[in-house]
Amino acid sequence: MFRVSIEDLAGEWLAPFDLVRIGVELDPAERKTYDAEVAQFRAVLRRWEGGKWPAFVAWASRSPEGREALAAFRRARGRVAYPRAKAAALGRLLGAHRDARVLVFARDNGVAYAIARDHLVAPLTCDIGRAEREEVLAAFAGGELRALVSARVLNEGVDVPAADVAILVGGSGGAQEYVQRVGRVLRPAEGKRALVYELVCHGTHELRQVERGREHLAGR
Repeated sequence: MFRVSIEDLAGEWLAPFDLVRIGVELDPAERKTYDAEVAQFRAVLRRWEGGKWPAFVAWASRSPEGREALAAFRRARGRVAYPRAKAAALGRLLGAHRDARVLVFARDNGVAYAIARDHLVAPLTCDIGRAEREEVLAAFAGGELRALVSARVLNEGVDVPAADVAILVGGSGGAQEYVQRVGRVLRPAEGKRALVYELVCHGTHELRQVERGREHLAGR
């Protein structure tokens, strides 16, 4: 099987790009809660004899302790999606790139709307009708809007050739989603060099998640 990665295509078929990771820290209260939730989940996971994730979920769901562990796991993942440090870092990046066309990618619609409120960025989600989405995209292409925030609508099937900066605030869809998001800013143009930022919480599952995404991006 012949495989070509985005990195192989960049510079000829796609715009060249730089990938920048920005590590942030959970504050003490966020860290304490996150660690407790992860510990609760791992206590149940350690008793699992092995197998794929759906089988583990089915097994854990049969007991109250297992269901509580799964709920703790979901809360822990949600807790790093948009903590205070990411909100601050995102504000700095949006300020630094106020003249660029920026796509911000969030873990889910709730986070997308929180970012829209905090930073006055236009949201583009599945809750917005097709006609309004098209208006938002036209305003972005025409320069009336400089930034958009989305959870999944922009992952694939939406053309945003004007975009040249992507900020990955958080994700949950795995390596394929990571590649789709990076690809949104790689439409080639004269003199264009795209810039992709990853916001990653130190000491959390996110580091492993973005490493898998980078490996997939490189076609490994």
